Amino acid sequence: MANRNKLIAAKDAAAASVIKKREALEKARGDAKKASKIPAMEAEVEEAEATERRLTQEAEDCTAQLKQEFERFDEDKVADFQRSAADFVNSMVQSQKKVCRMARPATWRAAIVRTLTVVLFPRTADYFFA
Repeated sequence: MANRNKLIAAKDAAAASVIKKREALEKARGDAKKASKIPAMEAEVEEAEATERRLTQEAEDCTAQLKQEFERFDEDKVADFQRSAADFVNSMVQSQKKVCRMARPATWRAAIVRTLTVVLFPRTADYFFA
């Protein structure tokens, strides 16, 4: 993101440089005393335009790459959320099944007997439930 901002700032500076050099070139074309400098100024304008085009392309490429990374991040985030939601639902279903199994009268009776045995006869509990 910071690299993209730097590229955009450099592109804007290059665009301002192109405008400044074009204005200087036009001014030189109107002045007969600066006629000898015109070819060099034209080369500078062309070089500045090439730099501006290059920086514009780099900024566009960086922006496209950044968009791709954000899209991939969003897709990963959605997939992760879906996995987490599915795991949560699965866990809740398993817990509910366990509760339903515990709700059977025989299971409750066994749990009560085990609890009473451990509470009332702690020394013999290991013998019965080991």
